[in-house]
Amino acid sequence: MSLANVKEERLLCVFISSRCAGCTRDADLWKDLNATARTRGVAFYLIDIGDDATEVEKLSSAYNLQGLPILIDPTKRIGKSLSVGLVPQYLLFSRRGEVLHRWDGIQHYDRTTGSEQLARFFEPAGKN
Repeated sequence: MSLANVKEERLLCVFISSRCAGCTRDADLWKDLNATARTRGVAFYLIDIGDDATEVEKLSSAYNLQGLPILIDPTKRIGKSLSVGLVPQYLLFSRRGEVLHRWDGIQHYDRTTGSEQLARFFEPAGKN
């Protein structure tokens, strides 16, 4: 994948790992971020760091993530270049590749009251 292929002005990436015991607590958030991103003109991707396709498929099946765009970074090269050590980690990028905002850790999302929380993921730091 290359930012040159992204049509949207912003890109929201969530770095995850199937070995992260807490990551899946955000599975509903990922589904809602994906749906909301489309309406806001933001590209959305889950990026699994350090796992292989088999482990990612197991994660996707177990948490009903089929249909979400999941990229695999088995060498952790992308994660390392962006200083992603803790997962889940959420990064909002400009189309030029500038990191506009970063959120670390589990987000404790509640679907019944989460619309305000969803909105903050699409704004650069200092705008929300």
